[in-house]
This record gives sequence, structure tokens and C-alpha cells, in this order.
Amino acid sequence: MGVETFIPFKPNSIGAGHGSSAWRKAFYLFQANWETFDRNYHQRSIAESMSSALKRKFGENIRSRNTVAKVNEVWCELIAYNLTVVVHEMHENGIAPVFV
Repeated sequence: MGVETFIPFKPNSIGAGHGSSAWRKAFYLFQANWETFDRNYHQRSIAESMSSALKRKFGENIRSRNTVAKVNEVWCELIAYNLTVVVHEMHENGIAPVFV
């Protein structure tokens, strides 16, 4: 499917282990080019943090039944979450809304 995994390795991991070829490839990428590995891993952590925040705010269940409605429900949750963040930051930083 063309998906690359970015899972950090334990400090005692060595490249000559019994892992699969994919594991060895990921380990050598981690060793040789850790900045790229770290940048990609950070993208993963951002996605997981966003998913966690949405679940905390709106719950884990998607209530719609058909696929299009499910996608629309998730989009609505994302928009609602972003609006709550904007309103929170406005109040936190003392920014008054100006409606034109």
C-alpha cells in the first residue's frame, strides 16, 4: 500500500537482529538519517494528538451509517473543534471579535 512505518527503536536495538527486511530498512534509516525519521515520526504524533483531542471532545463513536455521512460527520467535528480552539484563544489572549 506504500505506507511507511515510523516507530522509534529502543536504545538497545541493533541492526543485526532477527527482524524482517522492512524492520532492518527502517532501523538503518533511523540510524543513518535520524533527522528525517524524527520529522516523519513527529507528523505521526501530531495526527495521534489530533485524533485524541477529537475523541475527548466529541466521543469515540461516529453515529452516521453510510460512508458519505460518516465523512461529513468527521469534517463537521473537525470544523467544530477548530472553532472551539479559535474561541478559546480569543478569550485567553483578550482578542475582541470584530464582525464586519
